[in-house]
Amino acid sequence: MNQCTFTQYVDERMFEFVRAIEGDNDTIDGECLYIAQKNERQVIATKDCLADEKVLFQLVCNAYKKDQDENVLILETMYNVYVEFSMNEIITRKVEQLVSDSQDSEASSFTLTYRFYEFLDLVMQVLQDQKKDSLHTRLADTKTYMDHFYNAPLTRSDLAQRAGVNVDYFSRSFKARYKESPMSYLNRVRITHAKSLLLNKNKTIREVAFDVGFKDEFYFSRQFKRQMGRSPQSYVKRSIVSIKVASLHHLVTGHLYALNHLPIQQL
Repeated sequence: MNQCTFTQYVDERMFEFVRAIEGDNDTIDGECLYIAQKNERQVIATKDCLADEKVLFQLVCNAYKKDQDENVLILETMYNVYVEFSMNEIITRKVEQLVSDSQDSEASSFTLTYRFYEFLDLVMQVLQDQKKDSLHTRLADTKTYMDHFYNAPLTRSDLAQRAGVNVDYFSRSFKARYKESPMSYLNRVRITHAKSLLLNKNKTIREVAFDVGFKDEFYFSRQFKRQMGRSPQSYVKRSIVSIKVASLHHLVTGHLYALNHLPIQQL
């Protein structure tokens, strides 16, 4: 059960909390959510989903699901619930509070149930944060992948698959985090590398376009002009002009010739 499924499970039901018990007690009557530990992770599960996890607490509660046709609440058996996340001290303290409140003879059923819903809200917030952290990490990994493999024939589908989400969600998430679409970022990386390759006199514009990952030299030229404000041809000409130098001394002229730089004028 993932975060979305757990949230849906909780949203579709009403809960009546009964009591919280520390440790594992098989003699308890009633439905339970088990708070367990697996390695360094915290687990919330129903009994049918537990295996070798160490049970820390049992939360006895009744779960009611609304019957849409009859408009009534039906008591149901809880099963197939299993979520895990990094050990969380706040959740542990909330469960310990539930245990303490359960031992208070003056605590009302309403108060106990209210505390239980506070616990559920905390769990869903932790799961949501965990999902965000995981997505941010995968987006950053995908961005780094583009930095290194910009010349590969990458598509939005390829990048979304690498991030482990669907294409539309990937594009929206990437743009929200990095303020540009994934393909816009990829084109920007490609153009950055193309700028240095264009100054290589042995390469044509078509060859440069293919070298940085563009399949079409005309599309490359349009993207280049959009980002740089001039065509690749104009960029090359302007760059060549900008590196011309004048020699102020005949000794300097000799060094320039040795470096294969021809002075435009010897002063």
